[in-house]
Amino acid sequence: MTDWYYASQDNQQVGPVAGGQLVELFERGVITRETLVWREGLDNWLPLRRLFDELGLREAAAAPAAAVTVEEPPSATEVHVRPPEVPAEAVAPKVSSPVHVPVMSVPPPRTGMSGCAIAVIVALGLCVVLGGLLAAIAIPAYKDFQHRTEITSALTSAMAHKTAIAEFQQHNGSCPDNSSEGFKPAEDYAGTNIAAIKFGQFEDGNCGMEVKLRGDDIDGKFLWLEHAGDDWRCSSEIKDSLLPVTCRSH
Repeated sequence: MTDWYYASQDNQQVGPVAGGQLVELFERGVITRETLVWREGLDNWLPLRRLFDELGLREAAAAPAAAVTVEEPPSATEVHVRPPEVPAEAVAPKVSSPVHVPVMSVPPPRTGMSGCAIAVIVALGLCVVLGGLLAAIAIPAYKDFQHRTEITSALTSAMAHKTAIAEFQQHNGSCPDNSSEGFKPAEDYAGTNIAAIKFGQFEDGNCGMEVKLRGDDIDGKFLWLEHAGDDWRCSSEIKDSLLPVTCRSH
């Protein structure tokens, strides 16, 4: 036989009573559909209406509260004995709390974090880590690309003067410098990626240009363009990975 407990009108724990006696109390109007009840196996106190099917009750079975004299059944005395212990494997809060503790003070069971919430947190953590790794790779790669673009632009602008150098050398038999006819001071050749272009003769006797660059991380670096016979050679103090293929040391 299942023992039941219920909350009295003054919010005290009453029982144990048999299931049939609980039905009788409801039919007499001593307890209502909202009265909190508990039996071993339940996780928490529940309104009686939640257990109608189990007890075989119907809504119409309850007598009007005003039509009966409300009295406690002889066997349903206030509890002075602790209710039966809830099995250790159950998650239910123990209703065997000290006597006279109001039923409503029994705390609801704690709800743990759902699997979906944990998955979302893990996914967000991975996104942060991966985002950091991608940024660490992408930012330097972008800066290298930007430098290569700046250097290529400067080289293209400088090579536009190679015809003037070759023609001056052919007509005069010597290398031009910035004071030669048809040429300007070095700073007058400044542009977006060029700070200055200096014309003259290199130590090996070749004519050419010394191009001073302008830009982040390459500011003040040099490109050297030499006219050697029918060819032009390009070299620089900048690392090969940032240079156009024609200017690399290999």
